[in-house]
Amino acid sequence: MVEYRPPQKTALHIDGSDVPFRVALPGLMMIRTTTSGDHPKYSIFAVKDRPTTFQAPLFLAPLPNVYADGAVCWGSVQKVSVEALAGSNLAEDWRMLLGSLFTAHSVSGKSRSQPQDIRKKLTELDARKSPCLPEAGSCSHENDVSRCTQQISRKDRSIMQQAARFDPPQMIRDVVLVGCGGTGSALARSLCRIVYDLNHRRNTRLRSNLSTRIGWR
Repeated sequence: MVEYRPPQKTALHIDGSDVPFRVALPGLMMIRTTTSGDHPKYSIFAVKDRPTTFQAPLFLAPLPNVYADGAVCWGSVQKVSVEALAGSNLAEDWRMLLGSLFTAHSVSGKSRSQPQDIRKKLTELDARKSPCLPEAGSCSHENDVSRCTQQISRKDRSIMQQAARFDPPQMIRDVVLVGCGGTGSALARSLCRIVYDLNHRRNTRLRSNLSTRIGWR
């Protein structure tokens, strides 16, 4: 799931400061991937404008605890709820990220004026009440939207190519279809058919196991 967060003033809690910094952050883009029941993986990037093409350039987010590839160091931050993972937006994910305590991890290379520590830049912006804009040069990211989505797609394809195993106890409660436009109804019908077939196979196997145990012929 991918979500764009428009530029806006944000209170950031920086380790060592008793009061939050109020900084006008640039537009941010969050990418969340969840596969095979694992913990979700996140990537955070800054953007100059809302991406409208896959060639939109990405920049390093002006935040501590975000690695050069966009991955997030969550530390001991509480993860999002199961309901949020099944939802159709990243509102809770944004709150968890931006409401957490930022530390001294991954603070360099994100600002031309303060290349060693982005926290110093955030301190300046808090004092001047100036917006934090994506800068070219040292803080530009080597990827654009297209490359990032392709990397995610390659990971998904590799997982999909693994041999599937039918697991009767697995219960599907909710299927959320997001961002499919006018083709959503056709995809929804296909998903419903898949869920129906899985449920039918599960019930068939359960009946077969029951008849075997009690000796039906």
